[in-house]
Amino acid sequence: MSAGRVANMLPLDYKPEQTDTKTIEVANKIDYSIYQEQVYLHTDKPYYYSGETIWFKGYLNYATPVWRDSLSRTVYVELVDRALKKVVMSKTLEIVNGTFYNQFDLPDMLPEKVYYLRAYTNFGRNYGNDNLFTRPLPVLNLTDKVNSTPPPNGILQDQDELLMITADKRVYKPHEKITLTLISKDEVDVPVSTNISVTVVDSAQVAPLVTSNTIKDDYPIRKAEDGAVKELPFTLEYGVNFSGIFLNDKKEPERASLSVVQLNSDNLGITQSDDEGLFMVSGFLFYDTATFSIQATRGKGEAYGNAVFIARSEAPIEFSEEEFQLEIINTEFPQRVLSKYEAAKDARLLKDVVIESDKIEEENQPGYRVKRPYGKPDYVITKKDINASYGDLLKTLPGKVPGLVVRDVLNNGEQARRVVYIQRGGTNSSLLFPKEVIVTINDAMISGTPEEILSSIDPATVETIEVKSGVNVLYGSLGGNGIVSVYTRKDIEKPKSSKSLPIMKVQGYARSREFIAPDYEDPTSNNRVDQRATLYWNPNIVTEAKTGTATLSFFAADLPGKYRVVAEGVNQKGKPVQALYFIIIEK
Repeated sequence: MSAGRVANMLPLDYKPEQTDTKTIEVANKIDYSIYQEQVYLHTDKPYYYSGETIWFKGYLNYATPVWRDSLSRTVYVELVDRALKKVVMSKTLEIVNGTFYNQFDLPDMLPEKVYYLRAYTNFGRNYGNDNLFTRPLPVLNLTDKVNSTPPPNGILQDQDELLMITADKRVYKPHEKITLTLISKDEVDVPVSTNISVTVVDSAQVAPLVTSNTIKDDYPIRKAEDGAVKELPFTLEYGVNFSGIFLNDKKEPERASLSVVQLNSDNLGITQSDDEGLFMVSGFLFYDTATFSIQATRGKGEAYGNAVFIARSEAPIEFSEEEFQLEIINTEFPQRVLSKYEAAKDARLLKDVVIESDKIEEENQPGYRVKRPYGKPDYVITKKDINASYGDLLKTLPGKVPGLVVRDVLNNGEQARRVVYIQRGGTNSSLLFPKEVIVTINDAMISGTPEEILSSIDPATVETIEVKSGVNVLYGSLGGNGIVSVYTRKDIEKPKSSKSLPIMKVQGYARSREFIAPDYEDPTSNNRVDQRATLYWNPNIVTEAKTGTATLSFFAADLPGKYRVVAEGVNQKGKPVQALYFIIIEK
């Protein structure tokens, strides 16, 4: 249902009712503010030194919470130099359950200045630059010291009525294990589940920004005025989107139907370039860097042309400077010593280790076809029976499988099109409006009609076509009309022709790294110098729904002093919560 959408489930003879001019005028006055989504983001510390790691977590809030599952799945986080109007570092992240988290590793030679952390979705840009989240993030010189006011003597400080923090002891020693309990309740004191991030810092090394906003200030929706947004030029993104220009063999832009294949993967799609060769690919889910082949076919299935990648258009850097108080004292000595638990100075990049082996071909294994998701197929068309001289796969199917029909249909009010169905199969009972088969590629369902999918596949890239004509419960009601499953050749990225396969490398979602901290119950950990500024970071703590509690543990570092614990998040009722707590460390 997610891929096909409701429109594809309507009867083939469905025609929408005609609307009069008055109805259209009312429809054009839709209030787009109900679709607004807004990003909030926070970090483990309010400022950094070059060479440190910025740990961050973000939350999305929605003007209409019921639209949460239908809005953006992709968010962009950037470190911005506002003075130079330049994006210094950026990451593309997947939104999961309305949250995301990751990190930036600051270069050792990054110039000290006030940068800004910015986060937004492509769809969120429809609501103006004010809807983009920005926060000042100073990067200091290593000899700069921040003058801070000592934390209060009391243990508890600024506890939230919806979120409390307690500790198993009042005072701890260096390297001692610290256990904290988070307690989350609603306004009537009933336990609730809350998604929380927790950071613990040494208050002597990390001073708070006086004017730094919290999740309570920036998470609530700054709703756009009714009628302020009259169109939505920036589209929703349900996966990794990228754009390019398709050029024919003469290096000229051309309108064409394009096959999109992610190499070394089962992902395959279809897109269309316009008269200027511009195209967009959307909805792919992958991490790190993926390689794509984007080609058009002509004549007897001959692939031609090439695609040139177009970098993503970033949001303009047009936000106001934010004021904050940070008293800096210039010294002659380094103020931060990065421990081996943070960014080690002697870290080395290891060489790649490539392990090669011959894959055991499935065809040589007994009963391998029975392991298909839909079970054993009724008919199999192998590559020797597929005529690669045809321009597309749809033209090779007629006459290959008993009962499989490919024919033209011309219904009143519609353009002529081809349908693919199994005669007398499943619930198929109408010759005028036959129920079509579903098409999968390498066991993955592909959106679109059978004609659109099959006509976009080059027969030379197909290993087998397997047809299941009976009812199949795996795909629900859609599986009652038969399945045509296409399996591509394993050597698709290594064609036999001398012409190399044009490829495009695309950066996908960035993976998050685990926060590393010492375990002093392990005797070998005591041999390292431990002067961490950030003692603990966990962006994904969820309290239990029945009790509203969650526990966490970490170890104190070498230096005595006070640790500042900040827990913030959003509970299951959509309320932002934050709590502050201090821990004493004594020799």
